Amino acid sequence: MKSVRTIVESERDTRKLFDQQQKIAEMERIIGQKQLLIDFQAKMMELAEQEYGIDIKKIERKP
Repeated sequence: MKSVRTIVESERDTRKLFDQQQKIAEMERIIGQKQLLIDFQAKMMELAEQEYGIDIKKIERKP
């Protein structure tokens, strides 16, 4: 016979869980935007390398 488990959460715990889920969703959105920017920059570097015939990634930057 299966046992039934009842979970009781306080309103504060429910609110905290909801807030954490909202924060996770916001962070996932930000990460998605950053990934788009990284992909865009990588493509621009690739196109510039083709256009100018140089390897941009290997250019040494001096401080």
